Amino acid sequence: NDFNTKPIENSSPFSGQVTDFKSPILASYGFGARTSILGYFVKIDTAWGIDDGETLKPITYVTLGFDF
Repeated sequence: NDFNTKPIENSSPFSGQVTDFKSPILASYGFGARTSILGYFVKIDTAWGIDDGETLKPITYVTLGFDF
C-alpha cells in the first residue's frame, strides 16, 4: 500500500519520486479490568496502538457479555 509519494527535486538536471509504504506490522499495549456484575461479565480496557512506529491516542473499550 503506497502511503505517500514525495517528489525529489534539486539543482541538478535529475529528479525522481520516492514512495513511502506503511509498515505491515501493527501492535498495541494497554491494561484492563474484568468483573462480574449482576451475572454479566464486564470488561474495561484501555489500549494505545502503534502504527508505523508512531504511538496513537488511547482508546477505551467497555464490553458487556456472558463469557470471557
